[in-house]
Amino acid sequence: MLLVGALVAVLAYPVVADEILPRTLYSRAYRALVSGDFEDAYTDFSTYADKYAGSPARGAALLGAAKSAVYTERFDAVRRYANLYLEEFAHLSTRSLAFLYLGHAQVASARVDLAVNTYGEGYVAARDRSVRAAFRSVSDGLADRLGATAAEEIFHIELPPEMAAGAWTRVGEKLDASGQRYRAARYYGAIADRYPDEPAGIAARVRQRELAAALAKTIRVGVLAPISGSLANYGKDMKRGVELAAGEYTDSTGRTIDLLVEDTEGSAVRATRSCQMLLGRDPVAVIGPLTSNAAVGCAAAAAAADVPLLLPAATETGLPLLGREVFCLSPSTQTYGITLGGYAVEGLELCSHLIIAPADEYGYDMAEAYREAVEAAGGEIWHETYYEPGITDFGPYLRTFKASFLDTLSDTTWFYAPDSTRLDQEEVTVYPDAIFTPGYTEDLVLLLPQIRFYKIAGRLIGTDSFADEDLMMRVGGNLEESIFGSVQPLADGIMAWEQFSARYSRKYGNAPTRMAALGYDAFRLLAGGLGDSLATPQALGRHLISIEEFDGAAGVVHFGPQGDNRRVPVYYIRDRQISPALR
Repeated sequence: MLLVGALVAVLAYPVVADEILPRTLYSRAYRALVSGDFEDAYTDFSTYADKYAGSPARGAALLGAAKSAVYTERFDAVRRYANLYLEEFAHLSTRSLAFLYLGHAQVASARVDLAVNTYGEGYVAARDRSVRAAFRSVSDGLADRLGATAAEEIFHIELPPEMAAGAWTRVGEKLDASGQRYRAARYYGAIADRYPDEPAGIAARVRQRELAAALAKTIRVGVLAPISGSLANYGKDMKRGVELAAGEYTDSTGRTIDLLVEDTEGSAVRATRSCQMLLGRDPVAVIGPLTSNAAVGCAAAAAAADVPLLLPAATETGLPLLGREVFCLSPSTQTYGITLGGYAVEGLELCSHLIIAPADEYGYDMAEAYREAVEAAGGEIWHETYYEPGITDFGPYLRTFKASFLDTLSDTTWFYAPDSTRLDQEEVTVYPDAIFTPGYTEDLVLLLPQIRFYKIAGRLIGTDSFADEDLMMRVGGNLEESIFGSVQPLADGIMAWEQFSARYSRKYGNAPTRMAALGYDAFRLLAGGLGDSLATPQALGRHLISIEEFDGAAGVVHFGPQGDNRRVPVYYIRDRQISPALR
């Protein structure tokens, strides 16, 4: 690896007797080097090089010190002596050896980009064929060690064509052999573009076209879903939605879709492992997993592989920030809160607000986003309280709210009924403009009637739970004139949902769920970027980023700059009917 023969040729030139340093010191250093005693060789060569700058053997001593420093892993010393040699003996062809040792030190210090550039300089400087062959060997080996992502980052480095084309071709061959055909095709194309007249460039163009033809016929899409476990029903619904969309795409284009399905079992660890396994099978994109906690590891893996990841149902704020090509079809809790808070103040001119939310991560995140949006729009939060999910008596929370409002009034303020009877606090109705209750259905069934029982008026504002049929049946009167956000296509006459529902029912014999619609929409979003020929993960990523608005079966999708869905349709309830709110 380190060209012992070449260095021997350099170090074996006749040494003139030195009046200051005995010939025996230099000879001892040389004998230690060729015998593999690199510690002694480094000690003697470095001593000679440091003390006797005017010696005729100075150059050979510098190279000897650099080489023995490589073997003894003194990489700072390697850089010092190699650079000294390049400064003092830049006119000699043996400077190529200094470049070689310097490159090794840079690799050891994880500066691979510098090392590749240094090896290239050494190759140009080398005059001996065996030395050039050694540079090609180390560059090929370095390309093998790098892996695709790291190699891509330094591909821009200008190297001699006969050296670089071979090194980068090794990366393409490695990807090709492992089944990562999209990345291999991209590498082959880059090699062919940069070195069009070199044998390696010409061969790369041929292989790129072969891969492109194969990829254009069969498109692989990964699917991560809990097919077993507690979330199996949701996972199977999502999978069916993807399969329906893929079948429709094949029928209309004639191109084969190979769905690579992996069961996450509802486990975050299993989801990450399954995602890594899928990415090794060369999908053009991955759909899933379902939950936010399972999505974290998958997002990191997909980002490293530069493959788009579409998350149908994950709603945790910030997930798209884990990778530049991570896209969430369902709006985050932050987007929900911001949308509803902004609409309440700016659209409905509701200025005073009560927040009562579950004391869990979902409730805290939703309330925080709502509060910030209300205050940013000029509204005011009168009171904010949190309850433990599953409780039955909300009286303590609601009485505390009333007291907090009434305590702001003067002690001489009293309330009277129409018959002039003075009212106690419990009998007084308070009027916040809006009451934000982003709770779960089982809690809202009890909470909403108790809000009215404790004489707290104001328009109710909520989330998807407000559309629950059971909630509507049990507390429908309390929901009158309320508004809520939901990504589900709730109003009658939404064409995308009705068409999807009819096709799904014909194929599977039952009505679809929202999860099935999300799977269906995820594939259709991808299908829009597949084109008529070769589709690559990179091209699909650019396509997804460019989507301004997509009318899907599960609702409208509008990806923001970070890949999160920014659209939360707002509805209102009147006469127990749900209708889209005017915005």
